[in-house]
Amino acid sequence: MPLALEISDRAYVLAHGSLVLEGTAAELRQNHELLMASYLGEPVADLAIDTK
Repeated sequence: MPLALEISDRAYVLAHGSLVLEGTAAELRQNHELLMASYLGEPVADLAIDTK
């Protein structure tokens, strides 16, 4: 995922078809722990955060 954030302006993370995380690539890089948890499939309720 780091490469995707290096070449993107914004990113959206979906879990089971629901948006659980969004923001600029810089914002998401700063919240590495939450980003990795969403990538590894943590429960959606634990990740529902809007970084706007």
